[in-house]
Amino acid sequence: MQKYNVSVTDDALNDIKEIANFYADLVDVESAQKFENDAYATIESLQTLPEANVYWNEKLNLRRINLKNHKVSVVYTIDKNVFEVVAIATFHQLQKPSKYGKVIKERVL
Repeated sequence: MQKYNVSVTDDALNDIKEIANFYADLVDVESAQKFENDAYATIESLQTLPEANVYWNEKLNLRRINLKNHKVSVVYTIDKNVFEVVAIATFHQLQKPSKYGKVIKERVL
């Protein structure tokens, strides 16, 4: 089975850090650390079968994977020519979908 390289954009890394800070402020530091660990584990899991996740926007070749135990999604794209997954954004479900839709489009276009 072909393994994909996984890279995470600076924007997506910042998204993860912002959500972790949200957890730290709202709950506690331990919850924030658990979130970050789960986020990175989910992104790393995209090394195998990243095509198995649903399209967030098929026209832009953007897919989405939900983090287990969190109301957060990672939006990513796949470049099959180089077997690479690029996580471009991470969003908590409490954020407005119209807002993150606009942000993602700005990041990929």
